[in-house]
Order: sequence, then structure tokens, then C-alpha cells
Amino acid sequence: MTHKKNEKVVPVSLPSKLPMILSIVFLSISFLAIGIVLGKYLFSPASPASVSAVPTPVVSVPSTIPTTDPTINWKTYKNEKWGFEIKYPLDWFIKDTSLYSYDPGNYLGEKPIPEKIVKCDFIEGNDLSTVAIKSTEILQTGTPKITKLITEYKDHANFGPGSSTNTRYIFEQDTKEISLICFFFDETYEKTFDQILSTFKFTEKVLPTETITSSLSIKYSPQADWQIYADEKARFSFQYNSVFSGQNGVRQSVVHSDPGRGVTINSCFIAEAGPAAGKEICSQYFSIGIYENYQGGSRREWMKANINDSLSCLKQYSDILIAGKNALVATSDCSSWGETYILIPNGSQMIVFIFQQNIRDEKTGNVNLPDDWQKTLATFKFL
Repeated sequence: MTHKKNEKVVPVSLPSKLPMILSIVFLSISFLAIGIVLGKYLFSPASPASVSAVPTPVVSVPSTIPTTDPTINWKTYKNEKWGFEIKYPLDWFIKDTSLYSYDPGNYLGEKPIPEKIVKCDFIEGNDLSTVAIKSTEILQTGTPKITKLITEYKDHANFGPGSSTNTRYIFEQDTKEISLICFFFDETYEKTFDQILSTFKFTEKVLPTETITSSLSIKYSPQADWQIYADEKARFSFQYNSVFSGQNGVRQSVVHSDPGRGVTINSCFIAEAGPAAGKEICSQYFSIGIYENYQGGSRREWMKANINDSLSCLKQYSDILIAGKNALVATSDCSSWGETYILIPNGSQMIVFIFQQNIRDEKTGNVNLPDDWQKTLATFKFL
């Protein structure tokens, strides 16, 4: 390049990049500083004072474990005579052998009975002879078996409106049977009633005992030359004189025997005169009936319920010990010669001797056993 002489030269200034570089450096340093401060704040371990305490959840443990059994606190009814027990709600009642959904004692006066109720009666056994079965339903096949029947009394004309039909529940186990007959049943209580039924169970019977007040005790005294009669089913035996003996030449013989049910003994003698002279004349000496339905308690009440004699007959009673049992003697003059029953209880069994003679002393009023009866009863024993 050439310059003209004496020409002024003006230098050309190029734009400087320094300020931009400085700005970039400054910003980088600023970002770096901010990053360090944030990193320290976010990632450094915090002091105990700066940490907020997280509350530990408290688990509440109930003092009692809840149960799903709604009957656990119910009342329990036990019938030792019939051998069963059942539970029922706290606001229900059982009086005698009847189950109520209300307190029957509150409704003896003018207070009306609730509109919706349950009223049922327990009975031992299951007598369906007076009813017609309308429907049958098996509620439980286990132990015990529970059957629900809808029944109607055959002679329903003698019942009030609606009372001839009833619901009965039959509980069965082995040879045991209990019925619960409901004459009034509102379906409102069906769920509760099902829970009641589920608590039923059979138990061992506890037979009540009577106080021994016997004034006469017949001790066991076997006869060496008498015949033995043994009932293996009913588990007892006694002896009878099978050969002619005594002043009048009398002997006994078995004329009817049904093991487990009864036996009849005749008394025979040889006629000395008359048309039958020289012949053997026999008549009933005594019979024995065997019952398996004694449930303890009053022997007189049992006799009224089981012996088919006239209820109008006036009987005299006496206690007597036979074979270690508190037996009852009942005598009357209701028949031609009178009759005497001797009841010997043994658990659920009742052995009944029947003699055709009244043994009440008319002068003293005492009941006196003839000597030959005592001799026979002294050979009686349970096997």
C-alpha cells in the first residue's frame, strides 16, 4: 500500500470482546456459587433440631377379644329331670317348662300381651297321635337331630281360632327325644329363635330321690328249696314255692311270662271235698308289671299316671324297704277282694307287684303285709 505524502492516517478500531467474556465469567461464577450453596443445603445431613418429628401411630388394642357368638352372654335353662339344656336371650323367660319372648308375670292382670310373641312348651318325647302333620323340615342332621313340623290338632274344633295349628321342634339323640311345641310364633323372632335352637344339647338325667321313711324293712332272705324266676331283660329275680308245702298244701307256678314286661304267678292247692275233690285248683297269686318311665319324684303321682285303676278308690299308703329300695305300698278295697300295689323303683325302672287283696287293718288303720308276701318279697333282688 502506498500513502500519499502528507496524508493523515486515522487508525481503525475493531470491536472489543472483553466485556462479553467478563460477563460470561461472572455469570458462570454466580451459577457455580448458587449451585454450591443449594447442594450444601439440600444434601448435607440435617441437625437433630432441624428435623421435624414424625408421630408414631398408636394402635388401640381392645381389652376383650370380640366374639361372633351372639349367645355367649345368654341365660341357660337346665332340665335335669328330662336331661337337656338350652340358652335363651336375656329379655326372654322360661317358667316351669314354657319359653316366652316376654315376661308372663307382667300380663296376669289387665295389661295386654304384646302383639308379636313367641310362646312354646317343652315336653318329653314326641306324641303325634293327636295331630296331623302339614309339613316337615330337617333343620339339623347332626347331634342332636332337629326336625321342624307344622302340625294341626285333629280335633281342632275344640280349639280357638288359630290355636289348632302349631310349630313343633323335635330334638333327637340316640333314644332321647324332646319336643318344643310353639302355639304362638311370630316370624319377627325367626333369626333369634334359630340361634336359640342351635344351643340345645342333651345332658345326663339327674333323678330326684325321696327321703326314706320306711317303718318296715324286708331283708334279702333266699329260700333253698324254692324255684328261681329271673328276668334277664329287666334285671331282677325272685323265688316262688313250686312244691306243695305248708298246712294247706299250697304251691305256686308261673302261668305267664313276658321278659322285660311282666310275669304272673298262680297259687294252687288240692281240693279235699266237693265236686273238685282231689283236683288242683289254681288262682292268681300276684303279678308283676315292669315300667321303664320312672323319672324320680313322687311314687304316688307316678302311680296315678300309670296304673289304670279307679281314681275314686281311697288308698292307704305305707313305705317299705325292699332290696334296699324305698318301695311304696298302696292298698284299697275297690275290687271284690281289694287290691294292693307294691312299687319298687330302681333308676328309671319301676317294678310293680300286684296282689288281689286289701291289707289294711280295719281296727288300727295300719297297712300290714301278710307273712307269706313278706317271705316272697324277701327273695326279690336286682341283678
